[in-house]
Amino acid sequence: VLAGPAQAAQNLLDTYEQALRNDPDLLGAEAEAGAAGARYRRARGQLLPQLSASASYSTVTQDQTFERPENDGATGADFFSTDDGATTSDQQSYSLDLTQPLFNWRAWQEKDAADAERAAARASLSVAEQDLIVRVARSYFDVLAARDALRAAREQRRSIRRQLDRAEAAYSA
Repeated sequence: VLAGPAQAAQNLLDTYEQALRNDPDLLGAEAEAGAAGARYRRARGQLLPQLSASASYSTVTQDQTFERPENDGATGADFFSTDDGATTSDQQSYSLDLTQPLFNWRAWQEKDAADAERAAARASLSVAEQDLIVRVARSYFDVLAARDALRAAREQRRSIRRQLDRAEAAYSA
């Protein structure tokens, strides 16, 4: 006697778990709740400090030619001497920027709207979960009631068949 109700309860739980995985209304509500949560996180992110970093490195090579006047002390003649040379320099720069808006009214409004939307999506998800519980339980118990009605109808048919057999036996005798 106890195996029947325990087995029925287990089957009801299995049915509910299967419905949790496959119900389109619930899956849609879960997806909307997830999307609303993402929109809230994005809106809240506008209020947080923004950090950016950059780095650069470059090598500069220059070829240079210098002419300088020189005086030959023996002859007294002036002439120019040239020096050729290449110079190379490495240039590096790093930047780390942190910005925090002092007050951004639009960002606060967007965060509040996204928070309200997230709360509404969570409420819709809760309603969808409760609706699924009711639908699964109703359907499950309707099936059990139909099985009981079928079993009762079969038993009634057997009882009527036995009465008919007795009546035919009494009539034959």
